[in-house]
Amino acid sequence: MLLSIIITIVLPLILGVLSCNAIYVHSRTNDQNAPSIIPLLLGYGYIIGIFITTIILRLWDAIELKLAFIPISSILIILSIIIAISLPKTAWLNWNITYYNVKFNHTYLVNLILLILISTRFIALVTEIWLSPLYPWDAWFAWGQKTSTWFELRQLIPFAAPSEWPGTVDSPIFTAPAFAYPPTIPLIQVWTLLGIGQWDDALMNFAWLICPIALGLGMYGQARQWGIKPTHALFWIYLLLSLPLLNVHIALAGYADLWLATGYAFTIMALLSWIYLHQPFQIWFAIFAAVFTIATKTEGIAWIATLLPAIFIAIGFKPNLILKLIASVIIGLSVVYLLSPLELSLPEIGQLIIRNDLLQLPGISPLPLKQNNINWQLIRHLFMLNNWNLLWLIIISTLFIGIWYIRNKAELIAAYLIIGANIAFLSFMFGYTEFGKWAENATILNRLILHLVPGIIFMCIIIEDYFLGLDN
Repeated sequence: MLLSIIITIVLPLILGVLSCNAIYVHSRTNDQNAPSIIPLLLGYGYIIGIFITTIILRLWDAIELKLAFIPISSILIILSIIIAISLPKTAWLNWNITYYNVKFNHTYLVNLILLILISTRFIALVTEIWLSPLYPWDAWFAWGQKTSTWFELRQLIPFAAPSEWPGTVDSPIFTAPAFAYPPTIPLIQVWTLLGIGQWDDALMNFAWLICPIALGLGMYGQARQWGIKPTHALFWIYLLLSLPLLNVHIALAGYADLWLATGYAFTIMALLSWIYLHQPFQIWFAIFAAVFTIATKTEGIAWIATLLPAIFIAIGFKPNLILKLIASVIIGLSVVYLLSPLELSLPEIGQLIIRNDLLQLPGISPLPLKQNNINWQLIRHLFMLNNWNLLWLIIISTLFIGIWYIRNKAELIAAYLIIGANIAFLSFMFGYTEFGKWAENATILNRLILHLVPGIIFMCIIIEDYFLGLDN
């Protein structure tokens, strides 16, 4: 059984790494390999590889074939062979692998200690996943029901709203509270179950251990692209991977939030690296990571939308112009708010309604508005409880100092715009919508914040590098 689990991890990893390597080799501007490209390919490769696997499962079902491990794994192997054969010989030569001098010094010792601490924590998390059944909350009612149904029937039966149940004798309807969520997360579990060959609501979540490992590798590889020293990068990665809340999402595997946080962070890292380094492969990595983020959970659309200012900078708009546009939008929204209540019927588009108690935009369901006071809950969860250790004190200090280095640096301006968009989005969701009550009782507060934490940590790595001058 352990061998089967390893195979379900290794096959998508090989396909993903080869795919990323093909993108890297064919889009780089010279024959020189970037520093620490292997960790970067491993991190992004696993996420892209497992995503490709879920797409293959969906295509296999679309041609009305029963889901089975042997034919799906054969497709992964064939695709991997095709990509490997198509790569030029130079893709396998002269890799610039990060290594340490044989001479033992304090830097070597610090790096070794950080790696041991990270490894020890993940060994403990293996036992958590191995022994813990599926957690009976979102892990079950949002995803696990689909996983169980699709694995037992070996086909991707559609799920509908509970109001449509029970359907007919010939066409029964399966329902779930989160029926409209994308199928990526349950398909990751189905893939593992197909490899195991039996239902196991603990072992089907083994990918939740590999996801943060991929996150750490991808972040390390991207940090090294910027020329940041290994010790500096490893310190922040240890800070991330040791977070109690992130560890909870590994141990109580089955939630989508860890995958969404990884996809969003990978998008941010590749986007900022493109702005700073102009490495062509970063654009493709950003696109694939963004698609994965959206395909993971519906909220992914909103998070990717927060990257629009940075995307405009990435495609060539001057940062000053973006700042002026943002200022204009803020002024425009303020004017609209002062004119509220506002109700317009736009021909062929829909209704625009802005009131103190309702926001309705064309093509979007009405959103009830209600002002919520969650300031105390926010302070309590971020700074007083044990969810985040000292993370937010470190982040706030880093961002505050980094403001002095932002002038005429497009990559830093883009980073701060992303953070500003994150704060604005969460402030609106928690402060003025019904999600505020979920923040008050803490059922969603930390989970939504987790989505942006890995990306913010990477931005802190590059911001801190400017005022400490830690690049090689």
